[in-house]
Amino acid sequence: MPGDGREWRSAGPAVGAGVAVGSGGPAPAVPKSWPVPLAYFLSFRTFGTWLRGDPRGWVDRRGNVPDSPYYPADPVRWQRERRRLGQPPVKLDGPSAAVVRATMRETCRRREWLLRALHVGAEHVHGVVAAQCRPEVVMGAWKACSTLALRRAGLLGAGCVVWSRHGSTRYLWSEAAVEAACVYVLERQRRDGSPD
Repeated sequence: MPGDGREWRSAGPAVGAGVAVGSGGPAPAVPKSWPVPLAYFLSFRTFGTWLRGDPRGWVDRRGNVPDSPYYPADPVRWQRERRRLGQPPVKLDGPSAAVVRATMRETCRRREWLLRALHVGAEHVHGVVAAQCRPEVVMGAWKACSTLALRRAGLLGAGCVVWSRHGSTRYLWSEAAVEAACVYVLERQRRDGSPD
């Protein structure tokens, strides 16, 4: 599906052996007692696009546990959160989304992470990736590298915040879970005019 914002890669070699970072030194290791999943399903939003009080429902980072229901819409809180942003919400247009996609692919290649699926929308990113490090390392690298690439391409101002704080990091322990996450990323995204 080239050119539509989504990417699919086969499982490739098994993960589990030590992996070296492409540009100097070993990959950030996980403790030996820490079990490494087959892959991670990562999701995060662009800055200011889903706030507490949102009409679609919302989560609070203190009470955010997997499969918990959203809090109901709270128009007063939503307006208060919007006023506190300090900059307009960030939506990726076609050229910006293309830079983010290419940068995330390159980050995976350089760090020898196996990218299984990727979707870059106007307001969010979903990815399925196998890596020998914690998912927060992958998410942080994707955000940092793509922000730098957007600035270098002249698509982002120097002080602009692009990404929301943290995101979702789901651990995928079976091939069935990896496959289901890939199908979700590649086939079940809304078609709402986003640049993908």
